[in-house]
Amino acid sequence: MATLTKPGVLAIIQARMNSRRLPGKMMLELGGGMTPIEWILKRNRGKCKVTQWVLATTDHPDDDPLTKLAETINLPCVRGSESDVLDRFMKSWEAFPHEHVLRITGDCPFHDPTIINQVIDRHLKDHLDYTSNTHPPHWPDGLDVEVFRSIPLKEAWAEAKRPSQREHVTPFFYQNPDRFSLGNVQRALDSSHLRITLDEKEDLDLLRTIAKHFNHHHFGAEEVIEWLMTHSDKRLINQHISRNEGYQHSLKEDL
Repeated sequence: MATLTKPGVLAIIQARMNSRRLPGKMMLELGGGMTPIEWILKRNRGKCKVTQWVLATTDHPDDDPLTKLAETINLPCVRGSESDVLDRFMKSWEAFPHEHVLRITGDCPFHDPTIINQVIDRHLKDHLDYTSNTHPPHWPDGLDVEVFRSIPLKEAWAEAKRPSQREHVTPFFYQNPDRFSLGNVQRALDSSHLRITLDEKEDLDLLRTIAKHFNHHHFGAEEVIEWLMTHSDKRLINQHISRNEGYQHSLKEDL
């Protein structure tokens, strides 16, 4: 029987505990007694043009704390393969089938609903297959947003073969620009050299510093960018860490 696809956007938060660089990072407290996923929901649920939120984690026992957290904060959870994240997304979509899918990662706790809505609006307005703000990136690392239609998701799930395509979900789209219609949302002033994501201990230090400085969860991305640009001592805490190290690692596995 064909899956009945609902109109609207399914937001999938991708997260797991077994991080290679910062194990257990998804349950670390960033400020206000909240973990990264709680920050994402506190800042975005009810403010984004999203119909349904869901957590996509793995079926590894180490991720049991994430499923318990999801239950506590009323966030549906789907579990699947640890390495084949594309398959995990497909399982999440099958559980909550929607016309469009928003992909964000749990290690980006300061996602901004204004930016998410900009990407969704561009995606829907231009009837695109895949829309992001990362090709090329103009926003700080940690504000990455990707939206794609469910039909291309099913095609990628069926056809993608490379480890990088399975682990990082969306490369199959932007590696095939002749096949899929692609869009990108840019910031007027490039701030992609800044970093507000959670991969290393230095990232954790900076995110906690930002949360403590603003002392609430409503601050916008532009406020964070302005603050970092005027406080070089804070900005440089994690500037030595390369962007997309995980994806680069997967590309080596492709070989």
